[in-house]
Amino acid sequence: MQQDTLLSSLKSVDDIATLSYDDKEVLAEDIRRQIIDTVSKTGGHLAPNLGVVELTIALLSVFDVPKDSIVFDVGHQCYSWKMLTGRLNAFSTLRQKDGLSGFPKREESPYDAFNTGHSSTSISACAGIARAKRLRGDTSRTIALIGDGAIENGLALEALSDIGEHEDNVLVILNDNQMCIDRAAGGIANHLDHLRTSTRYLRMKPVWERRLNKIPLVGHSVVRQLARLKRRWRTFRRESSIIFEQLGFRYYGPVDGHDLRELERHLQALCLVRGPVLLHVITQKGKGYAPAEESPEDYHGVSAFDKEEGVTTERTEDALSFSEVFGDTMMDIAAKRRDVAVIVAAMARGTGLSLFAETYPERFWDVGIAEEHAVTMAAGMASAGIHPVVALYSTFLQRAFDEMLHDVCLQNLPVIFAVDRAGLVGGDGATHQGLYDLAYALTLPNLTVFAPSTAPDLRKTLKWAVEHDGPVLIRYPKSAASLIDLSQIADVTCARGQTIALRPEGRKMLQDDATDALEKGHLIASTTFDISSVLKSSNDCQTDVKAVDTKDESLFLLRRVLLGNDLTVVALGPCVLEALQACQRLMSEKSAYTIELFSCVSAMPFDYKSVIHSIHKTNKLLIIEDSVERGGFGSMIAAELARRCPGCFVNYAGVTHLTRGAASREELIALEKLDATNLKKRMRQLIEMANDAESSLCAWS
Repeated sequence: MQQDTLLSSLKSVDDIATLSYDDKEVLAEDIRRQIIDTVSKTGGHLAPNLGVVELTIALLSVFDVPKDSIVFDVGHQCYSWKMLTGRLNAFSTLRQKDGLSGFPKREESPYDAFNTGHSSTSISACAGIARAKRLRGDTSRTIALIGDGAIENGLALEALSDIGEHEDNVLVILNDNQMCIDRAAGGIANHLDHLRTSTRYLRMKPVWERRLNKIPLVGHSVVRQLARLKRRWRTFRRESSIIFEQLGFRYYGPVDGHDLRELERHLQALCLVRGPVLLHVITQKGKGYAPAEESPEDYHGVSAFDKEEGVTTERTEDALSFSEVFGDTMMDIAAKRRDVAVIVAAMARGTGLSLFAETYPERFWDVGIAEEHAVTMAAGMASAGIHPVVALYSTFLQRAFDEMLHDVCLQNLPVIFAVDRAGLVGGDGATHQGLYDLAYALTLPNLTVFAPSTAPDLRKTLKWAVEHDGPVLIRYPKSAASLIDLSQIADVTCARGQTIALRPEGRKMLQDDATDALEKGHLIASTTFDISSVLKSSNDCQTDVKAVDTKDESLFLLRRVLLGNDLTVVALGPCVLEALQACQRLMSEKSAYTIELFSCVSAMPFDYKSVIHSIHKTNKLLIIEDSVERGGFGSMIAAELARRCPGCFVNYAGVTHLTRGAASREELIALEKLDATNLKKRMRQLIEMANDAESSLCAWS
């Protein structure tokens, strides 16, 4: 139950401006306490939000919202804003299923002027909003709050340049906390560091502008002429070296972002300044929570944690994430290959590469929030003999599609794209889902696309990729990676006590060096999992499971797991875990269906030959992927099989609700009907539908 606090006593946004500064300080403490309490239970972006509490209070005290439009960039700084604009009672549902989004949502509140999830969009959005207001004769303010390194992105700089040229009525508030997700890097960050040492403050309020504008006929012209003279005068002063001044903005600051009096004084003065203005505000990421102040990078985005103990960064060997497996494997590869380098875009820690950065600093580049630059730089490195690995989240790789096509794939350059957070991603909602990488990657020329299902798969595909003379994309989810090592499997025992022994040649194949096995085109294994240890439902198994040794003529493509004649199933990457449980449950029913399940690791190229061979027996195919269903992996296979296997019954299961809100990954999998229970239903429906259709056709004949 909500405790009685100053925060909970506020009836409307208008109440904030009536508070004394002492009360506003108390309000800031209440907000921080609420953020820490809630995020410790729900997970979320902790440190960024703790740093903007006073700034949010000041904005709501000075500006007339929602008439004045305030756009948050990046959107994960909006927790204080949500609480103060009527959503305090719902704040406990933050990032939960059917709860509040962790980002601004126009659907949630009229106070959210623009939806933001990816960084660096706010200034461009504000340019559009300001110009729309100008066309309507609306004189209200448009404010972009940008921080966490987003100002370094090319989109933000393009917007600054355009606004400065057209003198739009836009106020940009640069929330400078010296951080992206990790420490900020690059020339812009160094420039801001120089400005932070400045003691220049706003010396005078632009009252003269207001007075001159009241002079009939000539007032506005005089103001414009004086502004031009002022800019020319500044060229003789130190301010001329400030990049924002060069782009046409009036620069003010730096200002202490935790001093409410100073913040409000500056904001009130800037309300009188028309045209492009940038206010430089210095804040502390993690302010008010000691662990987050000391290690803001650890508290940027967190899972639920004990607020007394803080978050833990300890790793357990039996629960490694795909990101950690990737980082460990890159360490192994770098020790053997001096021509391998790594590029990240402000996410060394998130992609599991912190140790790599410390161990091989000469081969590690963090370019900041600049994914397009990262990809083309990698292309340049590859053209000069280096083998670069670009590690990005799937949702952010979208911004570099043109560079992938034009600069990497068309030139067939050996760049590896390590695509983290692929597939369904819990917590952050629609803007951060990794659903689209397959849809566009599968269309790119020369690109090999892998989707490892387990930790050993990821290690093997990475080691193969660094030997491959061409571009490779490896996608994997934000989840724990199964540690089942195919090279260690001797015998597989199913629930009825029957032992499946791999043939000697199969065992030898498993023990081969992964790169050698891939180059030879050998199938790594014919039986993928130790069913007794993996399947929770294995005790219900009533059907014999046979191991089949097959050879693949292309790459590391398909592994046949079960053998049957009723249905062919192809599961991409980690989806095979749920698919295998679904098969086992269905095959344990009295109907005793038999299913041939393939674990697919390579989406492109795809081993159509093996699947078609199976379809000749079953005439039914189900394809499972954790990616966008329309235009994705399944639709690619279905389109090809329509040509090669006319009359085959094909269905595919993927993600269909692309704007779904926040939920855990497990909840999203269930909502999209990609869990074992729903996959079993879909399998049965496909078998029965196809059998009924075939029976009807036979009867008609």
